[in-house]
Amino acid sequence: MDEPCSALDPIATRRIEELMIELKKNYTIALVTHNMHQAIRVADKTAFFSVDISQGGAPVTWWSSEIPGKSSKTPRKN
Repeated sequence: MDEPCSALDPIATRRIEELMIELKKNYTIALVTHNMHQAIRVADKTAFFSVDISQGGAPVTWWSSEIPGKSSKTPRKN
């Protein structure tokens, strides 16, 4: 899902998030969002990517974590 709630009001966003939480019981969902709070609310695991614009947008760092075990973040350099 690519920014599934970007143009929605808070009530519609909550309904979509509730649907994602229900669907993830039976499906794997990949969610692309700039809303980190949303990622934390609906995700079991998260991955964050950082890119270097001066290098043509090449990924330079990524880390992932399990929710709520955010202490398991593992920074990685490419």
